[in-house]
Amino acid sequence: MDVSDSSPSLVHNPVYCLGCQERVPAERTVIQFRTGFYKAQIPLGSCDRCTPKHTILTQLWNSLKTGHFF
Repeated sequence: MDVSDSSPSLVHNPVYCLGCQERVPAERTVIQFRTGFYKAQIPLGSCDRCTPKHTILTQLWNSLKTGHFF
């Protein structure tokens, strides 16, 4: 499963991190959701610092990488 997406809207826009609840540059995100937005315009995701800190985000990332969903 390919979890990357090179769409311009996902690569260059800021992303709202569900872990730290801050806007972060797209380059720092590990996960970006194609659906789900903060304030209707900012994509939701998880930054490189928060993904390892939050169990559910780590589990989601591992599932996306391996294709094994639980």
